[in-house]
Amino acid sequence: STGTTWSDASVQCSAYRGGRFRNWTLPNNQQLFKLHANNELMGGFNTGCNNNNFRNCSYWSAEANGPTNAWVIYFTTGGMCSNYTRTSLARARAIRAF
Repeated sequence: STGTTWSDASVQCSAYRGGRFRNWTLPNNQQLFKLHANNELMGGFNTGCNNNNFRNCSYWSAEANGPTNAWVIYFTTGGMCSNYTRTSLARARAIRAF
C-alpha cells in the first residue's frame, strides 16, 4: 500500500489474494526485521526517503503498543518506532508464513 492506517493495513493484508493464496497477513516486528534485511533481494519497498516523508518509507507491524500506538519500521534506516499512532498513515506489506 502507499499509505494506510494500522487497522486498515491488517484488513488489506488479510484480504490480499496474491498468487491465489488466502493466508496473507501483516508481519510482526521480527518478520519486518527480516524483510528489511532482505529488501534489496525482494524489491518493492520504498526506501529513498528522508525525515520529511517518514510515512512513505515506514511499514506497519502487526504488533500494537498500548491502546493507541503500533510499531512501524523505517525502511531507509531499519529503525523501529514503537509510538506511531494507529490512525497515522504508513505502508503495509502482506506476507505469508516464512
